[in-house]
Amino acid sequence: MDYKEIFTEMDGLKSILDFQEGISERFDKDFKGLNSLFESLSDIYLTTVKRLRGRLGAPTSTGEKDEVTFLLLARIFNHSLSAYLLLQRGMLIDAAAVIRQVLETQWLLEYFYKYPHKVDKWMQGKIIKPSEVRRNLKLDQERSLIYDEYCKMTHNNIESARYFSGEDEDADCIVFGGYYNPLYLEQLFSELIIYLTTTLFIINYEYREELKDLTSITRKLNDMLKIIFARLLDISTLED
Repeated sequence: MDYKEIFTEMDGLKSILDFQEGISERFDKDFKGLNSLFESLSDIYLTTVKRLRGRLGAPTSTGEKDEVTFLLLARIFNHSLSAYLLLQRGMLIDAAAVIRQVLETQWLLEYFYKYPHKVDKWMQGKIIKPSEVRRNLKLDQERSLIYDEYCKMTHNNIESARYFSGEDEDADCIVFGGYYNPLYLEQLFSELIIYLTTTLFIINYEYREELKDLTSITRKLNDMLKIIFARLLDISTLED
């Protein structure tokens, strides 16, 4: 792939940050629906956390299970918020790297629910590699493929170049500081919402007795997913 390296008006960091502000404005305008979904989902997520936090230290607590749940719920939410802010500024690869962390942390949570005897050693400092988690969860083909795509996008290889390159008049250009690609932004944003939603499904199932009066929330999550999946199908058609 031949590139003409075109360095547009870059007068310093401030000029790049100002440019990113313009990206954020377009992002908020073009993705009002997804922004609204993400806000609603975040509210549901935090409501769920509040409902469960009373378990910590309570006589009914399951001890390390509750502790690891809260630790990883916090990490998933913080990663999701970081990815959202990066997407707002057009930082595609960086956002994808953080979204991959969301996936890895969600799978670690699933791993601990499936193998509760592993929690104790992890809490004592034992490192559990993501590859070990994926292997023991026996991820289906679809989830494995998704993970592989994130790796291709975030690792240092030529395939990832399309996520930090664009067009400037009649030539390709390498981008410094992010750029606005609505197709990739919408795809990553949609996938982020799906992963945050599936985390809630995992928690709602694991703590179904404590959250049984939140069934209306589960129905709302299902409605969200239907909308997102339908749009992702449209995006995949556009990419082809």
